[in-house]
Amino acid sequence: MKHRPGELVEALNLVLYSRETYFRFLQEIDNPLEDEIQRAARFIYVVKNSFGSGCGKGWGYGKTSKAKTVADLAFLNEIQGRLKSVYIDNRSFEKVINAFDSKDTLFYLDPPYWIDAQKFYQHDFSPEDHERLRAVLGRIKGKFVLSYNDTKEIRSMYRGFKILATSPVHYSMNNKRSQPRKKSEIIITSL
Repeated sequence: MKHRPGELVEALNLVLYSRETYFRFLQEIDNPLEDEIQRAARFIYVVKNSFGSGCGKGWGYGKTSKAKTVADLAFLNEIQGRLKSVYIDNRSFEKVINAFDSKDTLFYLDPPYWIDAQKFYQHDFSPEDHERLRAVLGRIKGKFVLSYNDTKEIRSMYRGFKILATSPVHYSMNNKRSQPRKKSEIIITSL
């Protein structure tokens, strides 16, 4: 995107949108032997055509949705603009929080929700992980805002902090409200 945007757009324009292409690209997305343009095109294709843009969570195309064409420079410029001031750090939450903590820091955290929601996440976040996060947040110099599902375990764990309940949230990627699944969430803050 940064060095060869025109070639990336051209590669994306040559792709046919199909379920077979999606699953083939998903299998080959990290092929180190591929040209960087082809790898980037496959990654963008998979993300844009995954259900709910959840990379690899299933082909997101159906009777009422259309394939998501991404092959134009305006789209690439938008992505580039959004990422311009973003710093990505792929370390444990302890290391990231400790590295950036200061009296002027505000952390926003959206960890995997408590146990009853684990099926929605790619990686496990055990009760011990939740306790470790609570311990780290309990000793930072900065402030935090944390979103969680509303459970008695989380409310108990964060007793002493401000806990605000939200209105029930409708969970549905396809927005079908015939069988609404409403869940309450909470915002926990040290502010």
